[in-house]
Amino acid sequence: MRKATLIFALGFMLVSFHEKASAQDKPNEVYVGWSAGLFGAQYLYEVSLDLVDNLFNAWGSTGINEKTSSTGIIYAGYGRFLNHWLKIGVNGSYVHYTTSKDYQKEGNPTRSVKWRDSFITAILRADFHYVKKENVTMYSGLAAGVSFTNSKVLNGDPDIELGKNTLFAYHVNAFGIRFGKSLGFFFEAGYGYNGILNAGLNYRF
Repeated sequence: MRKATLIFALGFMLVSFHEKASAQDKPNEVYVGWSAGLFGAQYLYEVSLDLVDNLFNAWGSTGINEKTSSTGIIYAGYGRFLNHWLKIGVNGSYVHYTTSKDYQKEGNPTRSVKWRDSFITAILRADFHYVKKENVTMYSGLAAGVSFTNSKVLNGDPDIELGKNTLFAYHVNAFGIRFGKSLGFFFEAGYGYNGILNAGLNYRF
């Protein structure tokens, strides 16, 4: 009887240890995600639009028919759990906005300009997981870093000079939820350089 009890106790301890170890055996995470670009903080960066508008306004022209399209914010990253609740990591993203606009001046033909603003962003992020179950986790987080912009005219007036710039980048993740074990799907809502609503896949190992 004692042997059976001892074997059972040892078995229970081994299973418990294995389950605890398994939870810590996958502290690393890689992920990819996407967000609609027209809802990201980058879209508020309108220096190129201001430069083009100011140039044509100085010539007495009025802007009409403005159209903007975007790739959406494409991002990927790596994170590591420092403990059961806190994960830190790095996040890189890319998005570009292509804008076309016509400018009219009385007595002159309409002039069309098309330009592109590209953003390459790198941020450090920290996420606090306040609910962490086997198949579901919920979390919030903050991130900050730098964004490199490159703006250029695609067609139109060759005298327009746009250039490059460096911006402070940030992201506030108000709410995030992940479903799955090793391979998971996540959805996040917040504001910043990862957009307002974004979703993607991640893998823990």
